[in-house]
Amino acid sequence: MAPECIYYRIFDTSGPVDVKYPLEEIIDDKNIGRIAKSSVTPPFNVQNLKLAIAQREGYQNIFEASGAQLYTTSSLQVSDKDQLPRGAGSSLENVVQLKFPIKLKSLRSDKLSRFAGKWQFSRHGSNAQNSYKHFSHFTLSKTPEGTISAVVPERFTTTYTGWIGSEQSSDTPLPTSVQTKLELIDFKVLDDSTISFTRINKRDGTTCKMRLGPTRPRGQGCSNSLLKRFFMTLPRRDTHH
Repeated sequence: MAPECIYYRIFDTSGPVDVKYPLEEIIDDKNIGRIAKSSVTPPFNVQNLKLAIAQREGYQNIFEASGAQLYTTSSLQVSDKDQLPRGAGSSLENVVQLKFPIKLKSLRSDKLSRFAGKWQFSRHGSNAQNSYKHFSHFTLSKTPEGTISAVVPERFTTTYTGWIGSEQSSDTPLPTSVQTKLELIDFKVLDDSTISFTRINKRDGTTCKMRLGPTRPRGQGCSNSLLKRFFMTLPRRDTHH
């Protein structure tokens, strides 16, 4: 049985803010999020609920510095020590509103600036038959709406550089280079100043979840071995392994 949840919206001084984990499977509204009641530190009151929502959205430091107010409607504020009114936040029709007294959109947008630019990587490796080199490059840009997007699909190239073992003659032609186009979508800013995104192989439809950040990211849920070996560093740097 699914845990009991509280549905919420985030507001700053400019209006509604897109949540980090929109409920795309049930509603086409990027301003509504959901948090399990079990994620709220006891006792379950308004103050602890506000902190839990701020933590989930990556705004804990801002919340602790500037505070935020919880509303059950656009004008009805509830105090920190109160219990949440019955039915508030219990459904998509009764969403609570967490309102920050500062502009959050610009803060999140500034985080994205570090990821804009050209990314590239190269890596040497081998399999049972061949030695090879992987090379990949793509460019990310910050949109006017304050999000990150890929300018063009990622181009991932495998070039074979030699034979392994003595069975093949040095005169035997090497396999032809293989180039794969990967669509990059669904960029999200994470709590630890990293972003996640999904890579889609446009040839066969396989997908891979990736993360970019100050330390080497990890591929998660990759659907083939080539994607599992894909690593990146910060923009405008080339890494050799």
